[in-house]
Amino acid sequence: MTASAWAKWLLVLGSAAVSYMPASIVRAQQAPRGYLDGADCTSVRGWTQDLDVPDAPIDVHIYFGAPAGTPGAIVVVAHADVHRDDLCAAIGSCAHGFIVPVPTVVRDGVARGTYAYGIDAMGGTNPLLAGSPIEIRCDLGAVAAPGASIKRKVPDTTAFAAWRFATTDVAMVPTTLLSGLTLGPALGTAPVLVSQGGAGVGIIDGTTVRPISAAAMTAWRFSTSEVQPRTAAELGEYVVGVAWRESPVLAQVSGAPEIYALDDPPALWAEIVEHTVPARARPGETVDASITFENRGSIAWDAGAVRLVTTEPVGRESAVCDPSWTSCAEPFALEPAVAPGARAAGVLRMRIPLVGDGTDLRECFGVRYRGHSFADASQGGPADDALCFMIRVSGEPAGDDLAVSSGCAVRPWGGRTSSAIVVGAVAVALFGARRRKRRA
Repeated sequence: MTASAWAKWLLVLGSAAVSYMPASIVRAQQAPRGYLDGADCTSVRGWTQDLDVPDAPIDVHIYFGAPAGTPGAIVVVAHADVHRDDLCAAIGSCAHGFIVPVPTVVRDGVARGTYAYGIDAMGGTNPLLAGSPIEIRCDLGAVAAPGASIKRKVPDTTAFAAWRFATTDVAMVPTTLLSGLTLGPALGTAPVLVSQGGAGVGIIDGTTVRPISAAAMTAWRFSTSEVQPRTAAELGEYVVGVAWRESPVLAQVSGAPEIYALDDPPALWAEIVEHTVPARARPGETVDASITFENRGSIAWDAGAVRLVTTEPVGRESAVCDPSWTSCAEPFALEPAVAPGARAAGVLRMRIPLVGDGTDLRECFGVRYRGHSFADASQGGPADDALCFMIRVSGEPAGDDLAVSSGCAVRPWGGRTSSAIVVGAVAVALFGARRRKRRA
């Protein structure tokens, strides 16, 4: 057979072979298609599909600030697998949508273009989706408003890694923004995830356990394999706090080494906003001090759950114990429930002991919630020495019946005569000066 004949025969065989190949192999590889529907300071939304694998979701890459390939551009990788009813008929398949949260790093007030690319399943061309780019300008907004968040220092680079933080979680912000936020307890050196039985997963935050949702677990890059078992008795040792935030939001001043996580206020945080102390007191006299607390924490105080207790040392029997007290180490409980941001007042009734004229009585009290201390390092205060006062006792004993029926230990009356010179009583209030409110 001549060379020409062989060539014709091979051409016929090749045509026949091609005719039996699947159409997906015969046709040329097709680039993904799709559309960037919208972008704002909450999310970037759209759809993308690879016609070579029309029913399989593919990846989408979102670039902020510049197109792909530009040095310094910020990129977020996501999977376009969100079911959208409007796509079913339009493109013949449904699960190709994407909703990508805007990363914290772009919440710095700078205008940026948003570019979306469909990623070819076969490693081919990754086209810019129609509708790109969309310009957005974002800042931290309400989440960084004083009162809405506190700032918590990330201890060091080791803790940054242990918490799975990424540079895309950090917004560069002006000094004025961070200085306006109250400094709260530092983050722990690493997350501690625990099982709460039927209540799901919790995260240990100092002396507080806070529930964390499945979505938050994903956003914080946590794994269920890290969850440690805890018994109900072990969990009972913690205050139950508000839910862990749904995504990490970190802030840093450009050029400064400190990085802060924005978070809810501590579960327990009481500010002493008003107080009165009697100006004079006689031996055996019953006097009242009024204390007003504001709940600046993140949980409501149940009725009767917040109690005043003696401190320095904790649990000592007070010399000014009154029969109305629960015990000589616990004067009273706040009876009304107190929501975050609300105030409640309590009356500290004191029975001045029978002590000598000119005696100085120093008393200190702390605040507890179901036995948990507001003074703990992971809570907001007040400190156990922030509610202290001193009364100088002077004058003649009050009333005919001078017995102190509370059963508390007191010092005996010194026996001054009725003609003794009365020294003016002094009450020195040392309240509320230490609120644990620090600023960077």
